[in-house]
Amino acid sequence: MLSLSFYKMLHLSGLFILMMSLGALCFIPKNTFDPQQRGTRKLLAALNGIAALVVFVAGFGMMAKLKIHPWPLWFYYKVFVWIMFSMSPFFAKLWSPRIVILFYSFLAVLTVYVITVKPF
Repeated sequence: MLSLSFYKMLHLSGLFILMMSLGALCFIPKNTFDPQQRGTRKLLAALNGIAALVVFVAGFGMMAKLKIHPWPLWFYYKVFVWIMFSMSPFFAKLWSPRIVILFYSFLAVLTVYVITVKPF
C-alpha cells in the first residue's frame, strides 16, 4: 500500500505539470500551418491529459487513504475543477490566451480557498 505522502507528492506533481502544459498551450498559435508547432500542441495536449489522469488517481488514492466517506461537498467541487482542467486544451484553442490564463488562475485560487477553508 502506498503512503499518504506519496499520494500528495503525486497529486501536486500532476497539478504542476497540468498548469505548465496549459500555460505552454496558451502561447502556441491556434491555427498554425507549421507542422512542428502542431506536433508541439498535440504533445502538450497529451501531457495535459496524462497529468489530469495522475491528479485524478492520486486524489482518489488520498481519499481512500484518509477513509473519507461519504464524500463531502468540497470533494464534488474538486471533481468539477478536475473536469474543467481536463478540458483546458479545448478551451485554450477556443478562447484567447488572456481569458484562458485569467479563468484558470481564478479557478486555481478559488480551489485553494475551498480546500483550505472547506466552507461547505
